[in-house]
Amino acid sequence: MFLALHIILLQVVAFPLFMIFGPIIRIWRYISLESEFWLETSLKRHEKEVGKIVEQVKVWIQSGRGSKMTTARPGWKNISLTKTDKSKYFQVHIGLDRIITWKENEESITVEPGVIIGQLSRYLFKRGWTIPVVPELDSLSIGGLICGVGIESSSHKRGLFHETVLSYEVVLADGSVVTCSKDKESDLFHAMPGSFATIGFLTAVTIPIIPAKRFVKLNYRPASSIAGLNSLLSCPGLRLKPTMYEKRASDKCA
Repeated sequence: MFLALHIILLQVVAFPLFMIFGPIIRIWRYISLESEFWLETSLKRHEKEVGKIVEQVKVWIQSGRGSKMTTARPGWKNISLTKTDKSKYFQVHIGLDRIITWKENEESITVEPGVIIGQLSRYLFKRGWTIPVVPELDSLSIGGLICGVGIESSSHKRGLFHETVLSYEVVLADGSVVTCSKDKESDLFHAMPGSFATIGFLTAVTIPIIPAKRFVKLNYRPASSIAGLNSLLSCPGLRLKPTMYEKRASDKCA
C-alpha cells in the first residue's frame, strides 16, 4: 500500500513537475554556462564599474566609518548556510561578472571576480585553451575560489587554483585601486587568498592559460613504493611545447 502510494505520487506530482521545470533548467544552464551573451566587457567599462566601487568606499569614509563594510551580495547567492544580517553594515554593490581581456599571445586572461568557473572553462575551451587548475563545480566564482580558498580540484604540479594566479586588482579601504602580483605589492598579493574580502574588494584577476585539445593522453606509471611515487610526482612530465609560465621538463624524467 505504501509503495503503491509513492508510485502514484511520482506519476501525479513528480513527473508533471519534471516536464515543466526540466526544459526551464536546461535553458537556464545554457544561458548561465554556455552562452557568451554579455559575458565579455571592455576595459573602459570595467574601469567605470570599479570607479563606482571607489565612490561607495569614499562615501563610507566621509560618513565617519561608523560601521564595517561588506558586499551587498544577497544571502541566497552564498554557498554557506550561515545567515548573516547585513543591515547593520555599510553595503557596497559590486556587479563585476564579465571577462575583460583575453591575450592569447601572452597566454593569460583577465576576468572579473563574479565570473563562474563553468563560464570561464567553456569560454576558453571553445578557443583551444584552458586554465592550469579547473575546479570541478561549475557554479564556483573566481572571486570565491580566491578569497575563500577554493580547495576543490588541485594539481601536484601547480597547487591550488589561487596559486596559479598572476595578479589581482583590489580596491582598498582608503579608496585606492591597487594591482598586485608576486613582483609588485607582493604582501597584498600573497594575503588575498583566504582573506574573505577583509583586506579589500577584489575587482579583477589575471590567470595564465594553457593550450587544450579535445582529448587528453594519459600514461599509466605504477609505483611499488612511497619513494617511487614521490619520484613520479616530482617529474613535471614532458611537453611538446612548454607554456610561458612553466619550465621545461627535467631530462632525468623518464
